[in-house]
Amino acid sequence: MELRAYDQIPLRILTTNKCNGRCYFCHNEGVSQLYEKNITLDIFKQAIAAARKYQIRKIVLSGGEPTLSMNVEFVLHYVKENYPDVMLSMTTNGANLALLLKSDLNFDKINLSVSSFDRNVYSKYQRVEPLAILNMLYDRKINASVNIVVTKDNYKELNNIIDFCIKKNLSIEILFELRSYDLQEINGQLSLIKEIEDRYGYFFWKIDNIPSLKNNLCGKSSINIKHPYFNRYFSWDFCQKCKNKNACFERVCAVRVDEEGNIFPCLNHCINVKALTVEESIHTCYSKIDKAKMTRNLSEIFSLEDVLKPGRKDDLL
Repeated sequence: MELRAYDQIPLRILTTNKCNGRCYFCHNEGVSQLYEKNITLDIFKQAIAAARKYQIRKIVLSGGEPTLSMNVEFVLHYVKENYPDVMLSMTTNGANLALLLKSDLNFDKINLSVSSFDRNVYSKYQRVEPLAILNMLYDRKINASVNIVVTKDNYKELNNIIDFCIKKNLSIEILFELRSYDLQEINGQLSLIKEIEDRYGYFFWKIDNIPSLKNNLCGKSSINIKHPYFNRYFSWDFCQKCKNKNACFERVCAVRVDEEGNIFPCLNHCINVKALTVEESIHTCYSKIDKAKMTRNLSEIFSLEDVLKPGRKDDLL
């Protein structure tokens, strides 16, 4: 499979590195949180100009927590006024979302980061009550999905969260921390994936810009499962050439623009693109990954045969 970078790889714009949360697993899009900083309007406008010029199809506003950015209302209006055809989404824990939605703002999608529905748990992580926000998005008929990182605090309530999402016709992405795991942890996670499959039905491989297991449920909702070890079996040849690939658990899933105007497709900053302007850097970065190919490697010492069992359907391979 060839990678069609401008179609498949979103441009993630880090509007701020501020965050109200305390998620220990947060990668903060690969940027420092030593000091608080918002993206400048000049950098932001250059990024949107590049997206429009090269017809990048997806823009994701991220951070940090993007709703805490000083210029969040301006940037939302600016994108839709200057590049109305792009799919604009925001990844947020919902901190200031209720306030933002009182304005005339046009999202294509909200990706809500949820740690738990239990107050004792979410108060340790995002520190935002998610049920009220999800009900608000549902009532306003806003296209939304839920992202949840599996932790020791929330794995027992995954079924309740999935059931809620199905009831509200929301898709859910189940993620695992981007780190190394021992065999006992992996076996526990594989058992959890199997329990989800037994309860909600058969999963297939969705090989898009990053590999995932997917279950298309009734209506518009679906369950996606993403695990860093999937990248050991399905990854881009672009990443195979990287000298740090063995220590990397996040492969090319986006082209990022940070608050300083740095352009990079990798959380580990193994590849930093620097041209004269932000627009040129974005173009260079997309061009570098545009002809990458997906490779399979089933020779790893650790086997995911419980996940890669015979008969599992490949969607795009």
